[in-house]
Amino acid sequence: MPTDFDERLREVEARYEQVAAEMAAPEAASDLDRLRSLGMAFSDLEEIVTPYRAYLAAQAQASDAAEMAAAESDPEMRAFLEGIAPAKRADRITKPLLVSQGANDPRVPLSESDQIVKAVRSHGVPVWYLVAQDEGHGFDKKSNTDFQRAVVFEFVRRFLLGEK
Repeated sequence: MPTDFDERLREVEARYEQVAAEMAAPEAASDLDRLRSLGMAFSDLEEIVTPYRAYLAAQAQASDAAEMAAAESDPEMRAFLEGIAPAKRADRITKPLLVSQGANDPRVPLSESDQIVKAVRSHGVPVWYLVAQDEGHGFDKKSNTDFQRAVVFEFVRRFLLGEK
């Protein structure tokens, strides 16, 4: 149930978007005092909006997790999910595999990736396994995305282009 505080945060976020739009308007560049004022307001609002958006994203992830847990408690759904589980079909994977995983992923637990990596490797298929200890569902930190990109390029070079 939304509170007055939630409403106020939505208002702050709306103001943040408004200030950003005003800063991007061509006429803003012609009034340096106005642009400076908008820049200060934007900076102040950003300190509130950034964590608020992170909170909303975490709340959405928690909601998704609750829905997934509810779906898995249904026997028919659980049987279906187990039937399509990648680890149970690992024998069908015959080409080299690259798995990237965030250790803190709320949607795909690290143990799921561990299972598929182990299962595919047990069939003699080359598997590269990249785990970022400080990431969740997807890589967001620049150092991690840069490293992941380098790993993908090397994987493609070796296995798709056939270079050594």
